[in-house]
Amino acid sequence: MSNQPTPPTGADLMARVGSFVLYWSLFEVALTKAIQEARARFHVEPARIRGGLKERLDIWADLVARLPENAGKSDIAASVYRQALYLRDVRNLIIHGLVSFHAHPDLEANVHIKCEVGGFEEPTEKFVSYTMTDLEHVLQGVDACRRAMTGLSNFNYVIEDRPAIA
Repeated sequence: MSNQPTPPTGADLMARVGSFVLYWSLFEVALTKAIQEARARFHVEPARIRGGLKERLDIWADLVARLPENAGKSDIAASVYRQALYLRDVRNLIIHGLVSFHAHPDLEANVHIKCEVGGFEEPTEKFVSYTMTDLEHVLQGVDACRRAMTGLSNFNYVIEDRPAIA
């Protein structure tokens, strides 16, 4: 019996991508709930929260900045905001542009998914690849954004070295 770790497989890649999509959905639910709860604290009539992610983050950022427990935490809120927008682009690229994956067991360092910029509707012939490590970073990053919706102090994972999106 070998003590060597098992190389990642295609199933591992699919599981990591699926986990990212699930965590993304949980983040969006948490964002909506955070807006609703902050509005209630300010005695704002409940209203439907419309718009894309940037518009909803704008609403959230405005509300969270006014909450007394967030005094002096504007830098954290700004980091959450930037990271969420970056992760939206990753999410869109994966959901709309995933074209292949590579998981050759002898080339562990080369295990990755490949996405086409522009997706299937506007393909550009430019590609972005995400390794298992990249996917782990975006997974941790989106979960940190989700946690930040329950309190800015819960944001504890900043994606420093973000893979470029062409």
